[in-house]
Amino acid sequence: LVTFDPFRKGVAIVQGMDASRGWITDDGFRSWRYVSGGVTPWGGGKGASFARDGHVYVTTGQHGRNTGVLVSADGGETWTASVGPAHGLPKQDEGEFNGVFADPEDGRKAFLIAKKSLYRTTDGGKTWAVDPEAGMVGGFVTDPTHPGRFYVKNEKGVFATEDWHTFRPLGLEGPAEGGIACDAKGRVLVCRGRVGEKLGLWRCDPKDGAWTCLNPERLARAVAADPTDPGRIIFVTADNPFHDFAGGHGIFVSADDGKTWKPANDGLHLHRLTCVAFDPFDPETLVAGTSGGGFVTARWPKNKTANRK
Repeated sequence: LVTFDPFRKGVAIVQGMDASRGWITDDGFRSWRYVSGGVTPWGGGKGASFARDGHVYVTTGQHGRNTGVLVSADGGETWTASVGPAHGLPKQDEGEFNGVFADPEDGRKAFLIAKKSLYRTTDGGKTWAVDPEAGMVGGFVTDPTHPGRFYVKNEKGVFATEDWHTFRPLGLEGPAEGGIACDAKGRVLVCRGRVGEKLGLWRCDPKDGAWTCLNPERLARAVAADPTDPGRIIFVTADNPFHDFAGGHGIFVSADDGKTWKPANDGLHLHRLTCVAFDPFDPETLVAGTSGGGFVTARWPKNKTANRK
């Protein structure tokens, strides 16, 4: 996972399995600090979110377990942890956390997905309460063109919601691995990889509800669009290494709104990647996470193919 702070230049959090949970940089990747919070350094990281007032949330867990929610109220300098029923959260062996969202204007307010339920806090993560009406959960992304609107992806399909209580179906149902994103035009991008039908990178404009396959790559895993130029799209590929041949075709980029694609693998040491993001303050900078080989960064100048640093 790569999460940039949209309010402070040079700040980002990267996360992965085991002890790669919660590494934060304040200087554009030149140095790193480990997010501790007083809990075990192991267990992996699942999600992160930033607010304008300095609140930062990090959810932890892997392999069906969680080790709490880490919260900072001072931009990541100091951290506290909320773990288990004492804070209104599930027990550690009752499922891992998924995404987390902090209110951009009031960081005391946030919600997270855990154990197929949505939990909310209004006191900066000290206490949480399950929202019994938020029955539709899954991977989610915000709509930059419509504050408060979210798109949710699960096996039932993709849905739009503005309150997490009512959901408008957009289609594309069925099981598949892969992430979800939303571009600067409010179009939804979904990766459907490895299992199920309709594999590849798909896009939907909620205005007309039609889905278009932008690329049929069967191992599509994560996607991002340039926040300043939605015609520039990047997606990465991966196959979980649990069988004899674990494939991955690296990184693909399009500078013409998905009409044509080029591989961007020069210098890439591992072609299985699970996440990718544009730096919101410098959208010619890309960061991607590999499956077992750390994180990589690249420069993608406007109208040119990406090349790894």
